[in-house]
Amino acid sequence: MGSSGAGNYGDFVVEIDHYRGALLDTLNQLGISDQTLVIFTSDNGPTNMDGKNYVGEIGSVLAHGHNSAGIFRDLKSVSWEAGHREPFFARWPGVIPEASTSNALISLTDMFSTLASIVGFDPNDSMAVDSFDIFPLLNGSPTNIHENLIVQSGNGILSLIEGDWKIITSSGGGGIWSQKGVLSVQDTLIDKWKNVQLYNLSEDPTEAYNRADIEVKSVNEMMHKLSDQIRNGRSTAGTQRVNQGVQVWETIKWIESIP
Repeated sequence: MGSSGAGNYGDFVVEIDHYRGALLDTLNQLGISDQTLVIFTSDNGPTNMDGKNYVGEIGSVLAHGHNSAGIFRDLKSVSWEAGHREPFFARWPGVIPEASTSNALISLTDMFSTLASIVGFDPNDSMAVDSFDIFPLLNGSPTNIHENLIVQSGNGILSLIEGDWKIITSSGGGGIWSQKGVLSVQDTLIDKWKNVQLYNLSEDPTEAYNRADIEVKSVNEMMHKLSDQIRNGRSTAGTQRVNQGVQVWETIKWIESIP
């Protein structure tokens, strides 16, 4: 407590760093570092509230000069990049090439299939329905495992990321602390979607410029890809499944209108 000089959140970061170092030191002392895969990441984006259990004032961490989200928009639980984009560090001496990097699209759901592959476990058709084995990426392959990836905000808003593009099926951020926005709706008379956001993450990583109105074809294509995965109940190959999530079914109201 008080060690960081950057409030409670700063102290939390210092504590995480300390115990990460203690863990790596222990592996070295036991002589098992070369037999151990270490992954350091987070489940979703950061908060910027300097208080216990997210009760601090929104943005209060920024007063300490600490901005975990960097250039990315908003914070934890939203559909924008700060809500989902995370650093992902993996270390496995002799297996993962040292100092290697990858820009490949992955998700924490991929950890199930990846670890299963490493230990020789073969999931059945009903398991890991959105999990891809990313071990080839860890092993240095430049191959992209995901064609696209669905992410969901704290209030159930779905987005699809594919290549440089991301589409958000709402007019707002959809986060717990931000405006949910209005769900997307298709105007069949002009074959155009309303209340939808489309960003080119390569050219516009801060998501400042919504291109939905000028990239109508891309919007339609991505909405269809999203709806196909929802209808199929999975993003991996296998038997079609029925979605059970209440939040997903809320979104399916407009999915059913897509021909």
